[in-house]
Amino acid sequence: MTEEQIRAAVLASPTLEALARLTTTLLVRPNDAAGYVDNDAEPIEHVVPQPDAAAIAAALTLAAPPRVVQPKMVSARGLAERYADGPIACEVVLLKLQAAATAMLASQDVQTKATGSLLNRQLQFLAADGLDFGSAALRAMLDLFATPQGGGVLSSAEAAKLKAVAEAPGEVTDMQVRVALLNADGTLRI
Repeated sequence: MTEEQIRAAVLASPTLEALARLTTTLLVRPNDAAGYVDNDAEPIEHVVPQPDAAAIAAALTLAAPPRVVQPKMVSARGLAERYADGPIACEVVLLKLQAAATAMLASQDVQTKATGSLLNRQLQFLAADGLDFGSAALRAMLDLFATPQGGGVLSSAEAAKLKAVAEAPGEVTDMQVRVALLNADGTLRI
């Protein structure tokens, strides 16, 4: 989760916001004129933010675990096994991609023909050694094929399911929560 997403999630939940607004009181002795701590002076109370970052991180992880993209080489055989809707649905998606590649290669437009060639080559790699579904370039290509500019070959759901092959559940750490909720000077950001 990004810092903004963490702050939004905390503000959206009264329980998490209460955990974020916890404070602690520190007793600090003031400095004397020379800048040294004046041990004879009365301590001054300072109230400082002390969010329960561990509890917030655990709650955010349980509520909506973030997805972490990782390198994942997958062949057509492995893709059929890992595709969220099963092997038949995966085969339908692959057939759509093959038909699109064939149609694009037949186009007279150079850009469309190049896109078809690229798609065809990727399908050949998928059939042989596989593709890295964690690759930023491949993920961008899948997103493109789900847009009108990319021919609308895939639905956004199909592209997301193909990309999900390289995603694993992650966790929100207490350090991410602290960074999201506290300014550098220790004051609360929300």
